[in-house]
Amino acid sequence: MRFKPGRCLGVPAAGATVVALLGPVPAARAVPCPSGQPPSTPCDTVVTFEVSSGALGMTAPSNVTLAYNAPARQASGSWPAGDPVTVIDNRNGNLAWTCTVVSTPFTATGQPNIPPSQASYSPGTASTNNGTVTSRDANGMATPTEVVEHDPGTGSSATTWVPTMTVDVPLQNGAATYTGTVTHSVTGG
Repeated sequence: MRFKPGRCLGVPAAGATVVALLGPVPAARAVPCPSGQPPSTPCDTVVTFEVSSGALGMTAPSNVTLAYNAPARQASGSWPAGDPVTVIDNRNGNLAWTCTVVSTPFTATGQPNIPPSQASYSPGTASTNNGTVTSRDANGMATPTEVVEHDPGTGSSATTWVPTMTVDVPLQNGAATYTGTVTHSVTGG
């Protein structure tokens, strides 16, 4: 039987090997063009990627000890310089955030509580690696008060500050070790 181009010789049996000689093989292409296009025609490639969005979070020291100044009846001090308050924004967008602080009362065994309204917080100068940041003092810490604000910027950012805190000790409070909790919260916009 003679083979004529363009004719079908039949369906090969299952498991059979079919070999076809089509002539010279063209140079390999990374992305095949639609059939029928000459080799010199440019081919389009669809490129896909994902921009992932991270989180907005913060860290702060777990313990800070303030020093008491008897003549002023104040406890005051700064956070350790090596352990600042830090906000990391990995949300990858033109997004803003705000940090607030609030305090519980300061308590000691056998003494009246010192209300958080007697406490003040100064973030000092906040620094950021991307965008603009504004800081302001909280005079009284009974309710959440904005202390650091990051304006919308592009991409991720890291912002740090080393706050100073003062607690005015009322006359009715005697010698004791007082403990309270300052809560930093960051919310994104």
